[in-house]
Amino acid sequence: MNIKIKHLQDIDVLDIEGMININSSKLIEIVGDLLEKGSLKIILDMKDISLVDYNGLSVLAITYKNALNNKCMMKLCGISLDVEELFRIVKLDDVFEIYGDLDEAIESFTHKVAPSGKDDLKQQWRRRFLRLDIDLPIVYRLAQYSRSDKGDRICSGRMGNLSGAGLFIHSMQLLPPGSEVYLEIMLEKDQDPKEFPGVVMWLADKTLQPELYPGMGVAFSGLSPATQERVIEYIEKHVAHP
Repeated sequence: MNIKIKHLQDIDVLDIEGMININSSKLIEIVGDLLEKGSLKIILDMKDISLVDYNGLSVLAITYKNALNNKCMMKLCGISLDVEELFRIVKLDDVFEIYGDLDEAIESFTHKVAPSGKDDLKQQWRRRFLRLDIDLPIVYRLAQYSRSDKGDRICSGRMGNLSGAGLFIHSMQLLPPGSEVYLEIMLEKDQDPKEFPGVVMWLADKTLQPELYPGMGVAFSGLSPATQERVIEYIEKHVAHP
């Protein structure tokens, strides 16, 4: 990961290139140095970011919390559709202030600008990202265990929201980020639960997401297009007719 800093009036802009992952603690250090110097406005320009993984989410969350604790306004811009999807899965799109490009992010400091402009490509992805707030029981287990395993190998919780890309689980039985899991979901009352493979991407942060804590965001992995379409159709039906 490479970071270049430029100063535009009273705004510090960090141009970030590469991947944000477990090796990206430099971002925390650089932002920390800016905060010590009194920076009150920071923009992370992520247009050249190729990947953010679950460790990268932790780096971004720590960086953002440090800014808040120092009364600094931090905004993100230029994120890719893949990263936006990840933020939506873990509900960080409700935490971070995200803008389409650097000009929008800069303007937002002085004028009211709607975050994350909707271009045509994003409209094509809208169905996949559409999120349904829902309260349903859910059972899940680590992928290495079978459905016949009993006891503490089978976890339970409540589904908090669902999208075509993943879901959020409220539970005291949290699993580490990166854990491969199987989720048993019963979307229709007259159907047997279906198994969905997934990966734990994020654990709710008690400071940033108190309404979600304790809980975890899980991304679906390896869903067939037909299965994903069924999930999306279920969401659209219940969003329209709750």
